[in-house]
Amino acid sequence: MAEELSPELQSLKLKELFASIETKYPTDAVLELRAIITSAVKGSSAIIINTISYLEREALTKIQYIFNASIFPVGPFHKLAPTASNSLLQEDRSCISWLDKQAPKSVLYAWFGSWFNLLELLPQIFRKIVEERGCVVEWAPQQEVLAHGAVGGFWTHCGWNSTSESICENVPMLCRPFIGDQRFNVRYVCHLWRVGLELDELKREKIEKAIRKLMVDREGEEVRQRAVEFKEKAKLWLIEGGSSYCSLNDLAEHILSY
Repeated sequence: MAEELSPELQSLKLKELFASIETKYPTDAVLELRAIITSAVKGSSAIIINTISYLEREALTKIQYIFNASIFPVGPFHKLAPTASNSLLQEDRSCISWLDKQAPKSVLYAWFGSWFNLLELLPQIFRKIVEERGCVVEWAPQQEVLAHGAVGGFWTHCGWNSTSESICENVPMLCRPFIGDQRFNVRYVCHLWRVGLELDELKREKIEKAIRKLMVDREGEEVRQRAVEFKEKAKLWLIEGGSSYCSLNDLAEHILSY
């Protein structure tokens, strides 16, 4: 009899994740990539993961069992090195001065990752129409945007960096995943941690309803409150004695032992 998964891992629907990857990319290529990654990880003495043990405790336990290696969840990386920039392009800080003029928790920040250039998709007249109500930039300083008091929601593709940055700033997420691990991450965000809502259809009325629920409606109050709670917990994970702090020390000792 196959081992029964806990409710936590069941809700992630791993088979659905793999199926979604394999329908977009050739099966042989996916299998080859999995084999290469698995072989490399199996030969490792330790695995460093950009996560927090509290968020994925059971999954981390499974990984440690399967690969028989020390696991070091030392994330989120952006909090460990807050002055380092991972921007691929020059950040446009004009959006910060625009945010400074907005009411608290009134802005929905939308970002779909480095694969999509939103400016190329928008008609020329769009900026004129929304110039008083919105701000469009090519590349925003995301961590600073999410930490801004005017931002009350984050429409995201659910890439892992964006997800962890949003959690650390108590910004509830409106999730629209596209590829790969993004579909996996949305399971965590919406079904396990319940700090976001999944947007399954790109229809005007559906989008409007989801945004209102996420940011203002009483129906979404639990999501917003859990986002606040997760930020408070994130502070504890990173301070001296917290799980990520201790894991980083353990990693340093592990390296020095060789």
